[in-house]
Amino acid sequence: MKISPYLPSTKRLAPVRWTLALGLSLLLSAAPTRHARAADADPVIREAFEKGTLSEGQKSLEAALAGRPATGDADANRRRYALGIVQFLRAGEKLGQTWRHHGLLGSRLASSLPFLRLPVGQADPEFVAPVSYDDIRAAFITFLADIGTAEATFAALPDDPGKVALRPGLVKIDYAGNGKPADTETAWQTYERLNRGRNFVEDESPDPKDAENFLIKFDAGDVPWFRGYCHLLSGLAETVLAHDESSLFDHTAHLFFEKPKTPFPFLQRGKDASVMDMDREPISALLAFIHLLDFPVREPARMAAALDHFSRVPAFGRESWRRILAETDDDHEWIPSPRQHGVLPAEVTQERIDAWMNVLNETDAILAGKKLVPFWREGVGARGLNVRRVFTEPKGLDLMLWIQGTGAAPYLEEGTMTDERVWHNFQRAFSGVALGFSLYFN
Repeated sequence: MKISPYLPSTKRLAPVRWTLALGLSLLLSAAPTRHARAADADPVIREAFEKGTLSEGQKSLEAALAGRPATGDADANRRRYALGIVQFLRAGEKLGQTWRHHGLLGSRLASSLPFLRLPVGQADPEFVAPVSYDDIRAAFITFLADIGTAEATFAALPDDPGKVALRPGLVKIDYAGNGKPADTETAWQTYERLNRGRNFVEDESPDPKDAENFLIKFDAGDVPWFRGYCHLLSGLAETVLAHDESSLFDHTAHLFFEKPKTPFPFLQRGKDASVMDMDREPISALLAFIHLLDFPVREPARMAAALDHFSRVPAFGRESWRRILAETDDDHEWIPSPRQHGVLPAEVTQERIDAWMNVLNETDAILAGKKLVPFWREGVGARGLNVRRVFTEPKGLDLMLWIQGTGAAPYLEEGTMTDERVWHNFQRAFSGVALGFSLYFN
């Protein structure tokens, strides 16, 4: 395995997973070149990331860019790139602030779900606000708008916006929303807590005490990477908003929040009761949760919007790799080419890139409805699942019926199946760590 010479050794490194979480935990290490020193020397960018909060950093960058053209001089381009990264991180931070404001419980069930996995910490019970289902929807609507703002900023960048230096150990994540993040509330710590125990490389992670020395240089190849993740997260949020999860909230919100506003207040426990952890919750709570994973369609247009977002992701992945493979430097790379060293000790080979590009092409065909996904209850050569129609003809989402198979029935048809060799080669090339690398590669 190729190991980054920039990365000190200690414990094992966790993978990059899907979720808003990934957005907040993009971050790790490296070593300098002339180009690197130029990017790292911009005091406006460095202060925006390292002095105060992300909110203050966003304001300082916006002030520095006021009146500047969309594609200005090198300093303006780098600062606009940095602004997009701050906006991207802020989207997750603001969602985390909402969860903490409403007393998100750190249960095992909550930590296993997308968007609720953010390690927001324990709120002071005196200041926890009651939460309704409408409050949850409002949080997702805000998140969707914030991610859209970041994507628009990235979209306005020139092809080569320069490099943005980022030290994740010095980037504060203000989950409390009081302007005074604790020393442990950093992007580095968020990465560690979100990804603990989910390794996709067999190596050791840097000691958190050394986190302030780690450095990433985001460059032109990472702009499409960010844009791809903006659309991926937007698609997930649109899918949540497209459905009505109010029944699930009414019956199980006490598993996730301190003071849920539901028709069943008797479900809430007293202060002397055990922590809301699924290890201690009655089995009835888990059964109710599983039983209620049946969501009617509330806003079908949002499913079409989700499909549009998901369909854009593969193109950004291909563009990101086109730019990365054209690079001639080797400078604190977030995602390296086979000729470069990355800040993560993850082996990037041409074989893996080729396998991933084939997956992107196959995903394009599936989302366009040109290829079908095999249906596990029917034999080879029989009907397959048209994934596109799941979004264009939404009929609600009943997880148990999808697992059983009948939920997929409306979308089964005859046609060309996805090439199983592509997926087999993908798994083979990544030697059992395909999921972690797919979320890293984008």
